[in-house]
Formats: sequence, structure tokens, C-alpha cells
Amino acid sequence: KLTFRDVKSPQEFRHSETAEVVCDVISSPVPVVVWYYQDNEITKEYHRRFRVLPNNNLQIHQITKADEGVYRCEASVEARGEINFVDIAVVVNGEFLNFFSIHLHSTV
Repeated sequence: KLTFRDVKSPQEFRHSETAEVVCDVISSPVPVVVWYYQDNEITKEYHRRFRVLPNNNLQIHQITKADEGVYRCEASVEARGEINFVDIAVVVNGEFLNFFSIHLHSTV
């Protein structure tokens, strides 16, 4: 049986950091995990800053406010025809703070 273990939502990150959206799912045999954002599958071709890690978490390089939203972690075990998913809200903090601090420093 596919089991999602303690997947938190929302998951919060700081603007411009490398984010790792956690989707801890286990099964035997090992599940295949696919990530979706705005109903589109996240693939390397279209999402250069995005990478699905070996542990099935989603890595987002230099995350921004534009990356906020609901991400779907979908796991399947083809041998059993089993499929399940969890939706994870991603929140990005600090963009405006960074903007103002840069602006203040540049006027000094």
C-alpha cells in the first residue's frame, strides 16, 4: 500500500534559496513519483530550476514568489495499478524584505 509519511502543507521557504519540497512516500515495490504544478507535469525540459531528487522530493533552485502555489506529489505502483497523491502548498517568504534592504543599502 502507498503510504505518505507526515507530508506537511504548507511548506515555507525563503526567497531565492534552494527549496526542497518534501514528499515522503513509501511502498513495496518502490513507487514512481511524478510532480505536478498547475495541472502540468514538472519535467526537466520545461522547468530548468526544478529537479526531482532520488528521495522523490522536489528541488527548486532560487525559488521566488512566482513559484508559490499548490504542488501535487503523485505516487504510483504500476504492478498493482495503485495510484495516490498529496497536494502541498508552497509559500515563499522574504521577497519584499530583500527588496527593501537592497534599496536602503543602495541609497546610503
